[in-house]
Amino acid sequence: MANLTLSPCQSLSFTQGSLKVNKYSMDLSYSNLTGANLSGANLAGINLQGSNLQGANLVNANLEGANLKDVNLEGANLARANLKKAILQNSNLDNSNLYGSDLQAADFSEANLVNMKALWANFHNAIFHRANLESANFNRANLRGADFYKANLENASLRFTDFGSTTNVIEAKLNPTNFRETQLKGADLWGAKMWSIFQIKQAKNWQETNRMPNWEQQIKQARLPRLRIALLKPENADSISDTYEFGMRRAANRRVEIWGISYPGGVKNEAKIIRQLIKDGMDGIILTPEDPVQSLDALKLARDAGVAITTVDFCFNPIDAEDLAIACYNTNSFQMGYDSGQYIAEWAQKNLQSKSVQIGLVDGAVYDRYYPYLQGVLKAINHSGIPFQIVDSVSIAFGSDIIKVKKLLEDNPDVQILWGGSNIATEVTVAAVAESALKNKVKVFGILDLSRNKATKLLNPNSPLQLIIEQSSIQIGYEAVKTTISVLRKEIDGADYQVYPVKHRLLTQNDPDIVSDILNDSSLE
Repeated sequence: MANLTLSPCQSLSFTQGSLKVNKYSMDLSYSNLTGANLSGANLAGINLQGSNLQGANLVNANLEGANLKDVNLEGANLARANLKKAILQNSNLDNSNLYGSDLQAADFSEANLVNMKALWANFHNAIFHRANLESANFNRANLRGADFYKANLENASLRFTDFGSTTNVIEAKLNPTNFRETQLKGADLWGAKMWSIFQIKQAKNWQETNRMPNWEQQIKQARLPRLRIALLKPENADSISDTYEFGMRRAANRRVEIWGISYPGGVKNEAKIIRQLIKDGMDGIILTPEDPVQSLDALKLARDAGVAITTVDFCFNPIDAEDLAIACYNTNSFQMGYDSGQYIAEWAQKNLQSKSVQIGLVDGAVYDRYYPYLQGVLKAINHSGIPFQIVDSVSIAFGSDIIKVKKLLEDNPDVQILWGGSNIATEVTVAAVAESALKNKVKVFGILDLSRNKATKLLNPNSPLQLIIEQSSIQIGYEAVKTTISVLRKEIDGADYQVYPVKHRLLTQNDPDIVSDILNDSSLE
């Protein structure tokens, strides 16, 4: 039965030899289900004792009360599965994924869970008697009332884990080679919430764990821990990140610190900052990833360290995001590009009498997340019915790329319109036009954020800037922090990834009153 696929179902009805399954009795004991796709399946109460489910896909499956004794689940994906009261005694879950799963009162006695990942999972009242949990990752998990009697937690990661008032780690065995001794050797307890000081001291070799310097004081004070949330900001003085940060600070309180972290930009620098924030014990990171693929490695390290990740102005592929981030806030990038292209066509029809409209494209498509903007504007231009002639197209990633735009202007003295396809592209394009001999001729249509600097230019009738896009960046920053706080305070489920769409609107030189009102509301300095 290898590679078996079962869609979400109420019951199964088939017979194979001694295998009998129906809605009254589900017996799949001692079956070979290696690599089976059981995602979303309703298998509540099923008997899978002794079966081989190595590498199986059980994402979102319902296994409440299931008999999984002696089952091989090595490398299985059980993310967000329901395993309440499941029996997993003597089972093999090495290298399995239990991200966000509900395992309340599950029995893992004598089970092997080496290198298992269970971030954001709920193990309330779970039993781990003599279980081997070496190098397991329980970061941000709920372990209230869990019983680790003589369990092996050597080198396990329990960062920001909630032990609560009923967790039992008495004689938790952590040395895999000596089961008569009990120890937490090498375990990471940074930021873990404990009931009392003696709770952890009941385990031997607890001194060899990694703990916060003031961990004992935090237990005595018995108040909400201080949270630290970082915003990664590219080093650009007029960045949308500034307005994100403004909204974030509005949402913070005395128990929440907001860190605005500037960096030169680029995937390598982004990864370097993320690794440092992990070392600093950061609780949450809010960022616009530099690249949807290349940024993943560093962010996965942050996730594994228990950092709550929220993306703004970008959403990862849902498959990547579900086990990575807690939320994303994003506009419809393609539609933003399309809307900007439509306005360019309307403006050109009204203001340019030439038979052919010469336009240059200054995009940010060196990064994948900016490519939809370019796709959108190209489609709008093609659909406009206006004879646009694209004289050149350059990609911008850094402020130093202004030389590319200057070269475009130099090589194309008859160009009439420049389109900026990212925040930095718009900034660079406006600066290049202002420094050129064509500053009174070329008009710039930019895409992305409304900042004070851009708004001032937009309100100036002599400025080449004709269009920017406002996407409520202050509100995004505010909501992103509120969501992060709620997740970190366990008010909402950190494993329940949420996508929050953000509306955008075009602002032009014909909207001076609206632009002025927005700036007054934002109170930006």
